[in-house]
Amino acid sequence: MGTAAFQAVEVRCCIARRRAILAKRNSQSWISGIRTEQNGDELLLKVRDNGPGIDGLPLEDIWLPGQSTTPGGTGLGLTIVKDAVTELGGAVEAQARGALGWAEFVVTLPLLKEK
Repeated sequence: MGTAAFQAVEVRCCIARRRAILAKRNSQSWISGIRTEQNGDELLLKVRDNGPGIDGLPLEDIWLPGQSTTPGGTGLGLTIVKDAVTELGGAVEAQARGALGWAEFVVTLPLLKEK
C-alpha cells in the first residue's frame, strides 16, 4: 500500500504541474526538477517546474476540489495528491512563484521504521 500510494502521489504531482504548464505557456515549459531528500525520519519529495507559477487562485485554495487555473481542468489533481499524502501520514505544501516564475511542491512523508 505504501509504495503504491507514494508512486501515485509522485505521478499526480508531475501530471498536474505538466498540464498546468502546457495550458499556460508554450511547449518549452517542463518539470525542471524532481528531488528526494531524507530529513531525519522523513522523506521529502520536491517537484519544481519552470512555468509561470501558481496564479489566479489563493495558494490555500489550490487543494480544494474543483479549483483549477488550467483551462478545462477538473481541479482534482492536487486534491488527490493532498488526500493520498495525508492518508500516508504526511503533508504537502506549495510555493507559488519564484522571482522568475516556477512553482514547487514539497511532499513530506514519514519513513517506515524497520521491524
